[in-house]
Amino acid sequence: MTKLLTLSLLALLYTFSAYSQEPKTSDTTIAKTTNIPKSDTSQKYSADEVEASFPGGNQGWIKYLNENLNVEVPVMLRAPAGKYVVVITFVVDKDGSIVDVNAHNNPGYGTAEEAVRVFKSSPKWNPGFQNGHFVKSYRTQRITFQVNGR
Repeated sequence: MTKLLTLSLLALLYTFSAYSQEPKTSDTTIAKTTNIPKSDTSQKYSADEVEASFPGGNQGWIKYLNENLNVEVPVMLRAPAGKYVVVITFVVDKDGSIVDVNAHNNPGYGTAEEAVRVFKSSPKWNPGFQNGHFVKSYRTQRITFQVNGR
């Protein structure tokens, strides 16, 4: 029987949990900052906060995955019909580099290895921005490989 493989990404193809961390030094400050006169401590303000994102947003990420994720891997490794969910965690560094990519589970048939590979080969992202600084963003994404049998 021929197996067909389709890729589905859970929860609108872009399920991320993001955590940003304020840098301890100001070596990556950018021009846009908010200055409050020290004499006026009663004034309240909020800094710009932006999550790390893939260039081109959700559609860019989906296009990247469609062009780079080899959805045939579990079929080539003779996976039986079923869903194979891989949970990937990674960090978008202050310069947009993807680092610390890890699969937190391995459903087998090469799925975890393929998911890690595609994240590690990702182009730079737009880094997170918080309180006038670029920050590291901790991310989680689930990728589901669906193997259908005929």
